Amino acid sequence: MRSRILKDLGIHYLEKVSQKEARKVPKCIDGYIWGHNRRWIFPCVVSNNVEARRVIFILVTSSPTTYLAPEVFDALKLDNDAAATVTIAGHLHSVQPSPKHSPFADVNILGADFCVDHRLSFVPLGGKEVKYVFGLQDHINGTTGSKPSPVSSTMPISIKDGGYGKRCSLLKPLFKPIQTRQGNGSQYIM
Repeated sequence: MRSRILKDLGIHYLEKVSQKEARKVPKCIDGYIWGHNRRWIFPCVVSNNVEARRVIFILVTSSPTTYLAPEVFDALKLDNDAAATVTIAGHLHSVQPSPKHSPFADVNILGADFCVDHRLSFVPLGGKEVKYVFGLQDHINGTTGSKPSPVSSTMPISIKDGGYGKRCSLLKPLFKPIQTRQGNGSQYIM
C-alpha cells in the first residue's frame, strides 16, 4: 500500500532532510485522502535532533497513540523496543514503535494523542485534498494557549465577518464568500 501512495503522491519516503527544515513549525500542511478506503495521509518531517526524515502517516483518530514503523525508528537510529520523543512537523511528541504482530506493524499511525496535544484540525477540501491546520480552535476563538475545543474538528464550518470571520484569517483562503439576505455581512462556506 505504501509504495502505491508514494508513487501516486510523489513523496520520497524516508528522504533525509536538514535539521533546519525539521525545526520548521508549519501552521498548515497539505494532506491527501487516498484510496477506496479514503485513508487520510499526513506527510511531514520527523526528527530526533540527530536525523530528520520525510515520513507519511495515516491519520487514525480512533487510535489513542501515535506509532512509528520499525524502518522509521531505524532511519532515525532509535531503539525499536521503546517509546521515543521526536518532532513531528516541528512539534515535540512521544511515539511508540508499531506493535510487531499487528495489522499495522509497518505503518506510521498519527493518533488522537497528537491531534489533541498539538490542536491539529483537518478540513477536507473536496476531491482528494485535505488541509491540516495547527491551532485552528485558537484562531476561531481568538485565543492562544486555550484548551482544545470538545467540538469535532470535522464539523461543517460557517464563519461570518461580524463574528468569527475577523479572527479566523487563517481559514478564509479555504472558503469562498457568499452574500446573505440578512444583510449582516458575508458568510463563508466551503
